[in-house]
Amino acid sequence: MILYLITILICVIIIVTLNFFFSMNPLEFNIWFNIGATLLSTVAVIALDALTAILINIFVKKKLNTKSKFFVVSKKEKNFLQKLGIKKYKAYLPDLGKLGGFAKNKIEDPNSKEYIGAYILESCAGEITHIISLVLGIVIIFIFPLKYMMCFGFPVFVVNFFLNLMPIMALRYNRYQLSVVYARLQKKESNIIKEN
Repeated sequence: MILYLITILICVIIIVTLNFFFSMNPLEFNIWFNIGATLLSTVAVIALDALTAILINIFVKKKLNTKSKFFVVSKKEKNFLQKLGIKKYKAYLPDLGKLGGFAKNKIEDPNSKEYIGAYILESCAGEITHIISLVLGIVIIFIFPLKYMMCFGFPVFVVNFFLNLMPIMALRYNRYQLSVVYARLQKKESNIIKEN
């Protein structure tokens, strides 16, 4: 979480600095307006992401079909994500699932089919949240007049896009492993039922 906050802070400083040196009209575009507009855009996109997460958790999560093709991760995709270095950076991504009551930073009960099923559902809900946040972030461009789009809205949108894309990739990578564990537990359970 701290690394994410540091990343956001560094991006804010970069945006402010670039605006300071390459502003369209230094008289109109003073340093305080630059800092304030960048911070307001950043806070607004974070609030939008948080609202999206709350709404998905309340209205959508329980209706998700975790077995739909959209959520299924193939071995080929898992290997591709691995080549992108997902294993190196996924540990640094914040686990905001704790806020909703389900931490996803480690598997608490690897032998429970119900727990793994709930984990997969949380993973799918997280993915949908990040996808919507990634796309919806575009509205940040319209907070200020469009003449400032390239100064605040677009750079903040790009940062938000990548900070949502990385968790999507991590969730999908982890879901492949979870699905393998779930299938094994399901098979074990059906074998026990047959024996009885």
